[in-house]
Amino acid sequence: MLESEVIDVIVSELKAAATLNKMPAFVFDRVSIVYEVSHSLEFQGARSRRYVTEAGLHSVYHFSVTESGWKSSARRQFKQMLDISEKFGIQNLVFKNTDRLSRNLRDLLRIQELVEKKGYRIH
Repeated sequence: MLESEVIDVIVSELKAAATLNKMPAFVFDRVSIVYEVSHSLEFQGARSRRYVTEAGLHSVYHFSVTESGWKSSARRQFKQMLDISEKFGIQNLVFKNTDRLSRNLRDLLRIQELVEKKGYRIH
């Protein structure tokens, strides 16, 4: 999906979250390019959707990618998710596994800053 289409979906789902009186969240599922297992993204997605429902959140966008986590420069969609979350104030980020969250120091430091200085919640 193009970035403008992603933004359109997010804006629409933010309105839905407000109507439902639920906190908006982004979901991020990732498998490594090296160890890709076809059902892994499906499994992560199912678990993430279940968690969002049980936590009373509203998923405004579900990022599902196959990318390397070790090289910060290779994590385009992860960075896009964080940038958009800051732009729209979406402070709930859902990861099926903590190892999906940060695989390099630069990303870890950015997540730490979002949590400590901007009130983000990592689920």
